[in-house]
Amino acid sequence: MVYLEETILPRLFPDILCNHARLNRRRMKIVMPEDSVFITILRDPVATFVSAFESMDVAKLIQIKGENVPKQIENFFHNIPVHFSDIHEKIGVSASLLRNGQFFDLGFQMTKVKTQKQIFPMIKKLDQTFDHVLIAEYFDASLILMRRKFCWDLEDVVYLKLMEREAGGIRLSTTAEDKIRLWTEADGLLYEYFKQKLLKEISKQGQDFFDEVDQLKELNRRIKEKCIASVLFETAAGSRFTKIRKYLLRAKVNYKNKMECCRMVRDEKDFLDYHRLKQQFPTNGSKLNFLMGCRFEKKLKGI
Repeated sequence: MVYLEETILPRLFPDILCNHARLNRRRMKIVMPEDSVFITILRDPVATFVSAFESMDVAKLIQIKGENVPKQIENFFHNIPVHFSDIHEKIGVSASLLRNGQFFDLGFQMTKVKTQKQIFPMIKKLDQTFDHVLIAEYFDASLILMRRKFCWDLEDVVYLKLMEREAGGIRLSTTAEDKIRLWTEADGLLYEYFKQKLLKEISKQGQDFFDEVDQLKELNRRIKEKCIASVLFETAAGSRFTKIRKYLLRAKVNYKNKMECCRMVRDEKDFLDYHRLKQQFPTNGSKLNFLMGCRFEKKLKGI
């Protein structure tokens, strides 16, 4: 018996490992095919710091005063040695996400790194490790380059923005931004290296590349129109202030479209839960909830 899910995703098990994990190439090679390619994404270090500061609720953990997140960040930097030591004592190694957290995510411990001379060999090693590095601020162009490198279809990189913070929520002073850039200097060098590499690749593309970027934007618009009933901003787990983007899906679509839309908006936890169940019951579709983790608008009576 072939279940509807298998007609859309014909392989019994996925061959992509895609979640938030620290890079450990040796261990990842154990569970992935030998010819696997490695892809990552980098983001402006200021935005990365603010996201980590918010999501870990640093101000609450170490009792930093301030009526909002920008003020709390300013107060955090007023006594950075003490505050960073305090947060490290509270949450352990995860505190590394607050200083050069992208290097940390890519498998490096940065506590003993002091000079640019030490940083550049690490960047070169990462350049040799990754087959493609996306840049968040050039996301659509990054996706089109990735599609071309790996011979994917354009539909394979269609997306909806998930877990995005509510627009306009955080506005830092120039002084605070400067302090963050100095504090995360290694991440800044890493980000600039791969951003310039990406821009160089883009500069070599013809007009058809930019046409594809526009086509992707249009496909994204269409999938949003087909799937999304409304956009919600809900407080993120573990945070007092941060509101993140969620979706309510259209109910008035057929089951196949519901499944497609659901896959577009599932978060990481629900995807992991779904595939764990799929491994446990590979031949029994009745055990799987194909719409796991998705919320639909309520149908109006008589419609």
